[in-house]
Amino acid sequence: EPVSLSKESSLSSHRQHSDGTYSLSSHLTLRPDKNPPGTVITCRVSHPALETPSDATLTVDKPEP
Repeated sequence: EPVSLSKESSLSSHRQHSDGTYSLSSHLTLRPDKNPPGTVITCRVSHPALETPSDATLTVDKPEP
């Protein structure tokens, strides 16, 4: 079941580039006790310029010893 991780994330202010485009960055902090190996994390970006949202998905790996 999807869960929002807004408390674990931060978002930068937007930046304008010399070519007229803009960007912003997001940072997500994961805790091993709350996000065990096998947890699937999806970042979804929505914007009016996109026909459909853009997703990036990763699976939390087992920590290295």
